[in-house]
Amino acid sequence: MIKNALIHSKSDHLEIKSKIKEPFCEVRVIDFGIGIPEQVKDKIFEEGYKYSDFGKSGLGLYFVKKSMKRMGGEVHIKNTLPQGVTFVLTFKIATDSQVAN
Repeated sequence: MIKNALIHSKSDHLEIKSKIKEPFCEVRVIDFGIGIPEQVKDKIFEEGYKYSDFGKSGLGLYFVKKSMKRMGGEVHIKNTLPQGVTFVLTFKIATDSQVAN
């Protein structure tokens, strides 16, 4: 995801922030690059969807979304102001009994 953000955003830097929002942990991958057109945002998590000349298999963000869902979390995108995109990953925090298994 981080490599994708650097390549596709054409941004010279990223920020990664996290915070606990019980019972979840939210991680934000923030770029300040060229952004993603509104008409593309609904498609980027679809299997095989490629956007831009840098797209390869179209599976990266598809796998991210599937993995997040499998773990009880989710991923979505928001605009970064004044420009760019923020990927918000919400992970379900494991309980002590889940960690012990």
